[in-house]
Amino acid sequence: MKYTYNFPRPMVTVDLFILRFYEGHLDILLIQRNKSPFKGKWALPGGFIDMDENLINSAYRELQEETGISNATLFPLTSAGDPGRDPRGRTITMIFIGILAPPFQEIKGGDDARQARWFHSTNLPHLAFDHEKIIANCLEELKYRALFYFWIFHFLPDIFTIKDVNFLCENLFHGKRYTKKILTLAQGLGFIKAHSKNQYSKSNTYHAIGKPDFNRVMNSWLS
Repeated sequence: MKYTYNFPRPMVTVDLFILRFYEGHLDILLIQRNKSPFKGKWALPGGFIDMDENLINSAYRELQEETGISNATLFPLTSAGDPGRDPRGRTITMIFIGILAPPFQEIKGGDDARQARWFHSTNLPHLAFDHEKIIANCLEELKYRALFYFWIFHFLPDIFTIKDVNFLCENLFHGKRYTKKILTLAQGLGFIKAHSKNQYSKSNTYHAIGKPDFNRVMNSWLS
């Protein structure tokens, strides 16, 4: 039996907030739209969900179709749904974050994207829809998760140095000195291993960084 409802129903989309740290800069991946609305404007990769797929599968599909990236791990980050954000009608979007570590996969625009390109987070073009607001909100959420969920290590290769972490901290936290605290706590929780005074590597339990025991991490920060 099919059910119908006598009230409007919103459309649902996914958008991808994809990041990398490259040559001392935090980069955000954008696509140039090839269709209306906002044809020719830059935007976050993304699109409408299919009726037979869940949100995370939609996110992976849109990322691969529009940028060619197939090796990212995505996590739900936030959502946006202000009325009027999309001229096509009432649209609610779920934003997923993906942080890429070197070596970086080649990107190539496809499907609804005329091209895909990395932009410095502090020098973005004028964006379609409400994506400027979305990116600003995502960057604030990223600071929190990079610090308290240790997502900062997602940006780094398997073997990294104190200098690498320090550069990231300066970019993410605007010069605040969290490097020593982050390294000490992450090592104590088993997320990283020290190989020398200046060199570290991700441990075999690194997969837990995506969804760590939050109480355990917070207790480490507060102790």
